[in-house]
Amino acid sequence: TLFRSNLVKTLVFFFLESELHEHAAYLVDSMWDCATDLLKDWECMNSLLLEDPLNGEEPLTDKQETALIEIMLCTIRQAAECHPPIGRGTGKRVLTAKEKKAQWDDRTRLTELFAVSLPQLLAKYSVDAEKVTNLLQLPQYFDLEIYTTGRLEKHLDALLRQIRDIVQKHTDTDVLEACSKTYHALSNEEFTIFNRVDIAKSQLIDELADKFNRLLEDFLQEVCNGEDPDEDDAYQVLSTLKRITAFHNAHDLSRWDMFGSNYKLLKIGIENGDMPEQIVTHALQCTHYVILWQLAKISERSEEH
Repeated sequence: TLFRSNLVKTLVFFFLESELHEHAAYLVDSMWDCATDLLKDWECMNSLLLEDPLNGEEPLTDKQETALIEIMLCTIRQAAECHPPIGRGTGKRVLTAKEKKAQWDDRTRLTELFAVSLPQLLAKYSVDAEKVTNLLQLPQYFDLEIYTTGRLEKHLDALLRQIRDIVQKHTDTDVLEACSKTYHALSNEEFTIFNRVDIAKSQLIDELADKFNRLLEDFLQEVCNGEDPDEDDAYQVLSTLKRITAFHNAHDLSRWDMFGSNYKLLKIGIENGDMPEQIVTHALQCTHYVILWQLAKISERSEEH
């Protein structure tokens, strides 16, 4: 309703004017007991972000949309986790049966709403790093079973397409890590959607690994020939490596053998002494993740024996 959307807007205005920018979670927690219905009116928040304003209404500014997304994420987190942010409250407590039911109902409701609308929100804000980083955190609070029981697979496919587009558009580390974590949240073997997500993730990594190896070959040829690497070539190598590194943090990419190409890059960099610093940094980070995943596998095997 108009009344409810004005209340949500008032909350956003207060949040911005009181300069609580770093503390959305604490604002939400301080109002949780006295304004729960408003804070959990995700349908209203979703409409404010996606729908055109009614006649005579001012649309939200870019800053206000960013603030609303941040507040919305905090309300979803608090509803799904049922405990206050760090520093408020005395740690985790055992939930009553009534609280557990409310938590279950909230997760069901937010999943049914955002499983459908999240791809639209990501499409609308796809070039805005801050908004996308917050929106991509929503699936970790979903009840993934609902994708199957609610017959929402086509919306999952739409979400996976949006994440893939965002990975291709952005080089910002926060955005890329949020994409990686979203794949991780969706890649749960207990749920029927696992294969769908795993195939989409594998196709994306296939593309990134092929592109990286292709670009790297030409780039290293230039370095070995004593030429100054072309700026655009260096940027393409760096941005592709950034994407792979962000994914390697949360996913085991051993079958793409990123060690060989990164080792070659670092070896030629040492021998020629003319490798852009950021490329070296990300190559080292990627190699670090390769080694950590291998160590994890060795530990698992030794525990089995």
